[in-house]
Amino acid sequence: DHVDIITFYNELFVPPVKPLLVELGPAGTPTKTARASEENKTD
Repeated sequence: DHVDIITFYNELFVPPVKPLLVELGPAGTPTKTARASEENKTD
């Protein structure tokens, strides 16, 4: 039997980890742009 990886991801993986992903998403690691702007600051 063949299992589609996208179906597996969407139906089995995402639901249990979604709360964690939502919690970490916006405040998680800074985006590449945000890091670059921090590194280029000249205070």
